[in-house]
Amino acid sequence: MIGKARTFTVLGYRAYPVEVECDILKGEPRLHIVGLGDSAIKESRERLRSALAQGGFFFPAKPIVVNLHPADLPKEGALLELAMAVSILKASGQLPEQSFPKTAFLGCLALDGAIIPGRGIIAASIEACRQKDIEALVAPALIKQELEKIPGLVVYGIDHLRDLYAILAGTLTPFRGERRKQGVAPTGPDMSEIEGHELHKRALALAVAGGHHTLLIGPPGTGKSMLARSVESILPPLELEEALEVTQLYSAANIAMDGLLEKRPFRSPHHTTSDIALVGGGSYPTPGEISLAHRGVLFLDELLEFKPSVLQALREPLEEGKITVSRAKGVLSLPADFTLIAATNPCRCGFFFGGHRSCRCSPAQARQRLEKILGPFEDRLTFELEVWQQDFPHNQYKRGPGSAYYREQILAAWQRMFFRNGPVKNGRLNSAQLVAYYDKTLPSWRSLVKELSRKTLSTYRSSLNSLRAALTIADFADREVKEQDICEAFSYRMLMQRLQVWDAA
Repeated sequence: MIGKARTFTVLGYRAYPVEVECDILKGEPRLHIVGLGDSAIKESRERLRSALAQGGFFFPAKPIVVNLHPADLPKEGALLELAMAVSILKASGQLPEQSFPKTAFLGCLALDGAIIPGRGIIAASIEACRQKDIEALVAPALIKQELEKIPGLVVYGIDHLRDLYAILAGTLTPFRGERRKQGVAPTGPDMSEIEGHELHKRALALAVAGGHHTLLIGPPGTGKSMLARSVESILPPLELEEALEVTQLYSAANIAMDGLLEKRPFRSPHHTTSDIALVGGGSYPTPGEISLAHRGVLFLDELLEFKPSVLQALREPLEEGKITVSRAKGVLSLPADFTLIAATNPCRCGFFFGGHRSCRCSPAQARQRLEKILGPFEDRLTFELEVWQQDFPHNQYKRGPGSAYYREQILAAWQRMFFRNGPVKNGRLNSAQLVAYYDKTLPSWRSLVKELSRKTLSTYRSSLNSLRAALTIADFADREVKEQDICEAFSYRMLMQRLQVWDAA
């Protein structure tokens, strides 16, 4: 008879269902595993032999063929080993053929028959609970705490292969996962701890609310990095579907987690990060930093220190909210809907635009460094904010609103975006929808936008980004868009104006 078992394999960040089939033939003992398995799966032969023997079962001394269906889907990792063991036990009559109906198996095998977790097991578990024809999951008991936080998942947690008999005998009780949403303690400096910079705090809150990419530029020691890191404290918690999606990404990247992620990610890679580490890739493409920042914030400190190739690789994800990775073994699309917050000095010494010291860089050196971000990359930045040194004594500044205030403002703005635009990603209407909206609500906007675009040296793309920012500003004020909102949105684009003034001088 043919022994069958259900499991999942992870490619990129998504898990795909796999049916393991086993047939025992006549002839010399050998084990063939077919179905585009990688080297880790092919090495499972010896682990299967030892684990079955240590688990109190016998390994058939006959030709065994294990097929991983669908045959044209690449399979990666040892997560399929438990399902392969179950299919062999069914085919050899050691388990009833009809046992474990509508059940999936996830887990790696140790030589002593213990069941241990593998890379992507949380991502595969999330996909299992989405499948309508799967009612239960058999997985390592070692990650029971994590699996308990995935809603709708019925799990049998086992430590050893012999525990399969306990499931059949009804002596092992499954548990059902549920989302225990608790108050997520914010991390990062609270915005009330930062004295002054009220304009920058408001702009960063607007950036989070509307998904507007932001650049903080100014002399060293002015608080750019602290302002950027305070954004982590104003990020609202993830909704359920968002939490499932982000958790799948982290599981596929083999990053340790305590069950379902609740906090929005805040990623801050070092400026020596390579292109592949940032955008994702490898022989079997895996998520990079931009995908790990999905639904959250990607903070690039010392932006001008990043390699030009790394910055140019960000252009499509900044616009599309996803990254398509092409490799010899396949093409994979990874989500990358993040908000970019970048901080940098304008030149080597940091005083190219002025400050309390004179710039020691030549004009050619300063312009050469800034050329890294001018053009298409700068075009995708909605907010460009100069950050200047705060004067002493600090007690002259009143402490502004804290992070809790801005977090509530962001949530309220998201609600208004949803009611106005429907389930549109972060309220970001496409170009045609955006133009139609402004034609309807503010007929006189064309001449105003044309004049502001000319003064700020904005392209068509950057002008549309500023109009989206005007929508966010209006949502913060809980009203329809006014001309003052458009003027404020365009006022945040300063880099090209400053360069023009500097060159004229």
